Amino acid sequence: MPTYVQKDTDSDLTPFGAFNKELSAGSGTDAGVTVSGINPGSPVTGGFITPAGVPNSDQWEDSGTWSVEVEVDTGNMQLEGRVRCLRLDSGGTVLQSGAYTAAQLLDTSRTYSPVAPAWTGGEEACANRLAVELEFAATSGMNQAVTIGLGTTANEVASDVTEDAGSCGATTKTLTGSLQAAVRKQRSLAAAADAALQTGRTRSAAGDAALALPCSRAAGIESALAAVGTLDAGLEAALRDTLNRQLGLDGGLAAGITGAATLDSALAQARGETAGAEAVLQQQRLAAALADAALRIGRQLETGLNVALALARAGVTGLDAGLRGLEVRSAAVDGALESLRAAVAALDAGLAKETTAAAALEAALRATVFAAVGLDASLSTIADGTVSAALNAALRAAAVAGAALDAAFRIARGLNAEADAALAGTMLLGAGLDARVELPFAPAGTRTFGHGETRDRVITVGGRTLVVPAGNRKH
Repeated sequence: MPTYVQKDTDSDLTPFGAFNKELSAGSGTDAGVTVSGINPGSPVTGGFITPAGVPNSDQWEDSGTWSVEVEVDTGNMQLEGRVRCLRLDSGGTVLQSGAYTAAQLLDTSRTYSPVAPAWTGGEEACANRLAVELEFAATSGMNQAVTIGLGTTANEVASDVTEDAGSCGATTKTLTGSLQAAVRKQRSLAAAADAALQTGRTRSAAGDAALALPCSRAAGIESALAAVGTLDAGLEAALRDTLNRQLGLDGGLAAGITGAATLDSALAQARGETAGAEAVLQQQRLAAALADAALRIGRQLETGLNVALALARAGVTGLDAGLRGLEVRSAAVDGALESLRAAVAALDAGLAKETTAAAALEAALRATVFAAVGLDASLSTIADGTVSAALNAALRAAAVAGAALDAAFRIARGLNAEADAALAGTMLLGAGLDARVELPFAPAGTRTFGHGETRDRVITVGGRTLVVPAGNRKH
């Protein structure tokens, strides 16, 4: 390791109590650090630690004696210090430590020569870091303090540890660990493949067993049929043998063999052979019955399969019918919704018509009030003695009101043509009502009619003037 300098920069690790500063190559800021509150029997430690990745080796050379210079800026005759070397892991935990040097008074700058522990191959690692630890102790007095310098050549640390003595890349240990991980993964994959193959074999065995059952039944039927064929062949051979023996017996009789004993013996033999033939026939019938039973079982299985398929087809047909039923019901619901929409539209139209009728009635009522106001105004302009004219005005006003109400009711009933006519009549009557009724007297002597009356009655209506002779007023 090259010569390093004790720096004022704080380390990223904090294993020591008083301070934790960086130990790195090159000079730094000329500064100092003060350690205070040191009492007898209670030492205080501070230290300098290499940066991350330093010495950057996984096989350091064996260490020997270091040289550590401690610059004292403000000394203290009642304090002493000592030094040792340490190896830390990346988290700041102490892995190895050397022995402390002898203590020296800190009244001036001192140089220490600590001996590092014997680092052998395999103990150190790439992430490990080196540190120099200083211990401050009070020989007497309370709350003692000292200040040491930082950042200059007076604060150097030198050792024989060599950086990059080994590779911090893909080491053999790393490659071995990767290989072992790969092997473990391969074994895991192989186990999974074995499990998959075993599952496949189990399924294949189940399939083979399923196939073997029909094959066994077919083989049983074939065996029964083969047995029948064998028995049939044996029966034919027995019958031929019986026939030959019968022919031989007949030939013997024809040749003049008349001995009773011989004949009885021949007949007995023939009967025995016939009984054997019948036994063979009985056995053949039994085998044929067994074969027939096997065939019937096969047919029943086939029939059951056909029935199951028929049931499945019926189920599919039923499902199709159900789906079609759902479609029909859906169409019926759509129709009902459409009818409901039409009914709502008709209701909206009816409400609109009712609104129109209500507006017409309201207009008619307003017209009636208007007619009544006009009647009051007309009566106020009629002079005394003109009762007939007032009566005529009242009748006109009543007619106007009646016509207006009639028009409103016709509109409400929806009779458009009659409503238009009624409204037209109302307008005409309104125009007549708007005409101002004036009843002045005509100039005396204008016209003379019977009964000696010399004044006529003059009526102006709608811009037209009518003169009623005084003698004829009663008309």
